[in-house]
Amino acid sequence: MQSLIKRLIISLLVIMIGFSYAPVAFAQVTVSKGDPLRNSGAVNSKLVKETMGLVEGLKYADLWKSSNTTIAKSTNVRIDVQNKAGTRQNLQAQTNVKPSKSIAGVLIEDTLSNGQATPNQQQAVLNGVTEGFNRSLQDAKNGQAYFYIVGGSLPQ
Repeated sequence: MQSLIKRLIISLLVIMIGFSYAPVAFAQVTVSKGDPLRNSGAVNSKLVKETMGLVEGLKYADLWKSSNTTIAKSTNVRIDVQNKAGTRQNLQAQTNVKPSKSIAGVLIEDTLSNGQATPNQQQAVLNGVTEGFNRSLQDAKNGQAYFYIVGGSLPQ
């Protein structure tokens, strides 16, 4: 009998802990490592800082602009919308020198595009894009940039 009570108490505790650690809205937007970025160039701390400054200034509407559009630009780096990768929006940070080099990339699932997205939903997607660019840039500092895929679903 005591063993049954102990199991019940443990089960209740596990359930209670599960509820206390329920995922927040951001948890529905996921970020995962994709394929290596072709035409990748070396990055230094200056390029990383400049790129992340551009990323932090992006708006949700910028993410869904048409291909071959520059959505943010600074002295040494720009963020371009490239041709779609299947059903994914393709954003790449590139250097402003000729020939330009892609230094980081993020692919965003079309399921996260919604003209009716609430401010919280938009922020969740922007947080995922920021995380994806940050990870891609860190990979580039280590010698090879990768695309990061921002997917999942819009939080409710």
